[in-house]
Amino acid sequence: MRERTRLEESIGRYRRLEAALNDNIELIEMGEAEGDGDIVSEAEAALRAARNEAAEAALSQIDRRMQEDRWDGKARRQRHFAAELASMPDGAMVGLPLEPGIALLVWGGTLLEWSGSGYHSCRRRPADLQVQVLTPRSSVAALAAGYRPMLHPTAAALIEACAD
Repeated sequence: MRERTRLEESIGRYRRLEAALNDNIELIEMGEAEGDGDIVSEAEAALRAARNEAAEAALSQIDRRMQEDRWDGKARRQRHFAAELASMPDGAMVGLPLEPGIALLVWGGTLLEWSGSGYHSCRRRPADLQVQVLTPRSSVAALAAGYRPMLHPTAAALIEACAD
């Protein structure tokens, strides 16, 4: 039922934005034809507001999707999933099967161990290993598509040290 409500809200938002776009384009054309700068300015302002509404709606959908990926509300815990380490893109956080409670950043051929004070150790990335992926699926997809995250300052020095 919630999914249907969300869909109906999205369709309604889309229709309102489409109507605002069409109406304000028509107002701009009329204002330009009549030489009325005030009408043009008002319609342009309304178009900017519609653009902002669309951007906020998109961000809201992204945030909702990420929350669904990261949190299991019924079980009241974070969602993780199993995957081959070799398939993980740079920037994903994983846990190793024999080291529970340790979070590792995947970066090239390196795994960087995270702690509350930053990254503090590195190791080579094993070839064939099943891991628990701590990063939400939608974020892994973004990383795999080429998104490059900004690294914590402690990561850069470790990456260089591990490369030697």
